[in-house]
Amino acid sequence: MYNPTSNFAPQKNRPIEPSGKPFNKRGWLSDMLLIAFGCVVLYLGLTWLRPLANPDEGRYSEIPYEMVQSGDWITPRLNGVPYFYKPPLFYWMQATSIEAFGLGRVSLRLANSLMAIFAVLFTYAAARILYNSRRTALFSAAVLSTSVLFFAMGQIITLDMTLSAFLSAALFSILLGFEADSKRSRGLWFLAAFVFMALSLMTKGLIGVLIPGAVVFLYWLATGFMRPFRKIAWSDVAWCLLGIAVFAAITVPWHVMASAANPPLDTAEGLMSKNPQGQGFFWYYFIHEHFLRYIDAQTSMRAQPWYFFIVCLLAGFMPWTLILWQSLSSAASGGWRNMRGGNAKALYLCIWAAFVLLFFSISKSKLVPYIVPIFPALAVLVGAYLSKLWKDPVRSKLKPTVLLYAAFGVVFSVVPPAAYYILLSKGKLEEPSAGIFWAVSAVVLISSVVAGIFAVRGRPKAGLITVISAAAIFLLAFNPIGAQAQRAGCEELVGVLKNLRTNNELVCAYGYGDAQDLPLWLGELVMVAVQPPVEQRFGFFREEERHKDRYINSYEGFSAFLKSGKKIFIVCRVKDIPVVETFASPLKLKEHYRNSRMALLSTK
Repeated sequence: MYNPTSNFAPQKNRPIEPSGKPFNKRGWLSDMLLIAFGCVVLYLGLTWLRPLANPDEGRYSEIPYEMVQSGDWITPRLNGVPYFYKPPLFYWMQATSIEAFGLGRVSLRLANSLMAIFAVLFTYAAARILYNSRRTALFSAAVLSTSVLFFAMGQIITLDMTLSAFLSAALFSILLGFEADSKRSRGLWFLAAFVFMALSLMTKGLIGVLIPGAVVFLYWLATGFMRPFRKIAWSDVAWCLLGIAVFAAITVPWHVMASAANPPLDTAEGLMSKNPQGQGFFWYYFIHEHFLRYIDAQTSMRAQPWYFFIVCLLAGFMPWTLILWQSLSSAASGGWRNMRGGNAKALYLCIWAAFVLLFFSISKSKLVPYIVPIFPALAVLVGAYLSKLWKDPVRSKLKPTVLLYAAFGVVFSVVPPAAYYILLSKGKLEEPSAGIFWAVSAVVLISSVVAGIFAVRGRPKAGLITVISAAAIFLLAFNPIGAQAQRAGCEELVGVLKNLRTNNELVCAYGYGDAQDLPLWLGELVMVAVQPPVEQRFGFFREEERHKDRYINSYEGFSAFLKSGKKIFIVCRVKDIPVVETFASPLKLKEHYRNSRMALLSTK
């Protein structure tokens, strides 16, 4: 196969699998269908059980719903207010799902979960091509799909899974281009990389280009920077120029239209100012979101210690964290010379993972999902290691590996019931039931014992399959447990509200940041007190006059609003009920509904 240290020269010999057999094209379709089916069951099978979680799932469902309702697919809006945080590709995907399948938990999560499945399938394909090994590809797909954080982000509606899927597809495509054995296939992979980078940028901004560019640059430095440039064919240049043109065609139109639709006002101070007053889309999107949030903790309001993502990685990659170090050591076997030459693909994957970890660790804005783009690279490295264990279980010590997982599973089996009683004691469970927690504990315990028995009796392969199956079954409990343990939203509350609301009475959210799915389920924009959430203030102040009748900007105004004599429904957090009652005093508010987090009150 081609690698960049061979000066773009294809190998003359037919590629050989680690098993010594020629590359086998059979099994691709059956494998892809099997993986797709398994992932659909895993990622979509129980998604209907769990209500939307605020604020993220409510926010990233309401924005596309408003696109469908308004017909404006250029300016994203949240409760009617411009929301410029990120580009609109994921919103467009969500809006398309809503138009096709209506409004519901499954349709709202469909795009997000399908992107997770796409990432697993692409990881399978990339691993199989890179390693000429069906076994490595299957293990890579299994590792990625059953990693705890990757699975969770495939269930929770955010932009991060879509970004991770497109970003990993771009990074894999670049590597596949480097490893390609013909000019045509190399060019097609490079073209695909530009397309996926464009889709990444349209999902979450400039990191869709910055991360692949940095990884390639560091990879070239590590393997010998000038080597790839010495014998570049004109066809490679042509393919890259075509890729740049396609990239521009995908990314430029929306940015130009959004800038034109939201220009700066006369009060704007300039592009490098931190003052948002009067600024337009261009300043907010590029300067505030891409620059200031990265370097300024006060702007991001998401600062964490430097080791934050190391902890997220180790916890989020479970259960495969237990053999991550062994997998990295296996990839580095043969030393630096081997990694720069015959195993350059493993070096590329390591650089990919290391740079993403370093890039986000330096940032002043840190959220757990940011680490997910690392997982496809690590999944392939772990998949290659598991394939080596599987090929020769005696010499490669597969038995101790399975026994390690069996011991870990036995210890971990006490965690679900312990978590249940802790959450119960803190009142953080909605309609608490211990059944699912104890069921998960039993599955983990029994499967760990079975895996250990297989290993002790000389059948470590069966033990490894048991471990993978148990990981998948464990993840199936995510939605049933989430339905009890996550912060409650407004879906059920709105059902009660619709039955009580007989004359189109006003609905006001006190603290809209915790009720961002309220307008989604209600089907209309709502009033907000007091002031919009921080992330909405930029858009609000650009259109303050337009929204002044729906956004109450002072506590005095909120108090006067409640005492206006009209029947008003108020949605607030349970812990804010005394505060709202103080603003309404001496008026007595009626309570119609409450769950573990949110409450519905009215003035009459």
